[in-house]
Amino acid sequence: SGVSPKKLAEELPVCTILIDDLEDFTELLGVDTDRAACMIREGLTLGIVCIITVHAAKSRGMSGMDKLVRQASNGLVLSSQGGVPIFPVPSMREYPRSGEGLLFKNGVYRRVCLPRYAQGKDI
Repeated sequence: SGVSPKKLAEELPVCTILIDDLEDFTELLGVDTDRAACMIREGLTLGIVCIITVHAAKSRGMSGMDKLVRQASNGLVLSSQGGVPIFPVPSMREYPRSGEGLLFKNGVYRRVCLPRYAQGKDI
């Protein structure tokens, strides 16, 4: 609690891949998404951390990057995931309310309070 985005970034491992908005990233890559996914998978096996933000309802493609995201066992759910969820939430009542998230680790989740920064509120 109380960790700013700057402090969080300072605490990340030196080798961290951050992709903010998978849809924009795959559009930028064009046909090279499978190659990029392969490189990221290889990096993960070497201990490189990868953080990808994605609007779950928009992650319906069959590219290597979409498959990589759908196979993730760790993630943070902020709202409904649409018809094809990446992380299984038992019922609509379990989805997080404003200011909350469901933090998944190896398929098991717990409800967490989000810092003000993640809620889109200024300091």
